Amino acid sequence: MAGEKVYVRDPAEMIRDYNHDQNLSKWGWIIYRCTYGDDGTWKRFMKILKRNTTDEICDSKAPEILDTLDWKVFEGPEFANADKHMVRQHFRTWAASNEAQAEQPNMRLKNKDGSVLEATPRYTFCLHVDTAALESVVGLSGPLIMDNHGKAYVNMIDVSWRYGVVDKTSGENYDSEEEEEVEGYRCHDVGWMKVAVHTLWVFVYHSLLDTSLYDNIYTRPPHILAPL
Repeated sequence: MAGEKVYVRDPAEMIRDYNHDQNLSKWGWIIYRCTYGDDGTWKRFMKILKRNTTDEICDSKAPEILDTLDWKVFEGPEFANADKHMVRQHFRTWAASNEAQAEQPNMRLKNKDGSVLEATPRYTFCLHVDTAALESVVGLSGPLIMDNHGKAYVNMIDVSWRYGVVDKTSGENYDSEEEEEVEGYRCHDVGWMKVAVHTLWVFVYHSLLDTSLYDNIYTRPPHILAPL
């Protein structure tokens, strides 16, 4: 009817309903700390992320999802200066492990082997934080909520990406595409992208509940995914 209000669901509500439908005990991104110049700076970085995420969720229509948000960080000398390939390999192994499976004892949608690899965004994409990403967050002059251009970002890695796969439509190798080189690759999808922190824990997470939407939001580096 003309003039009738259309209810637009809050992304946090969609995360809440998805978690409920799948009987998930935890949600949220897995973070890899790959820079170790200053522990104090890292603590500031994590504090900024947690405060921004908490404020965003508390202001949403489903603040209860904060109760199951889990902050898991892989850190240690073995990850110092780790590149995206190393992090992807570790994340792929971990997401297929019994430890990851144990996070979701009652989850409905698991793989045939019981693993949770690629079953939810938590096990399909992880966050890689190098020195440049760290400094983009702690060096931001204003609050994250005002960072509409995505100056503060982290690197999001796609666990399913494998270089050298032949495109099913064209029959061509990815590197036949005409793109500027990014860390040695000219393919369009290089397996990771830069994502603005202020949209990461609610908007981007809810967008990737359907992994088929990844291609729609993928932003090739050095550009940054920064939805308004």
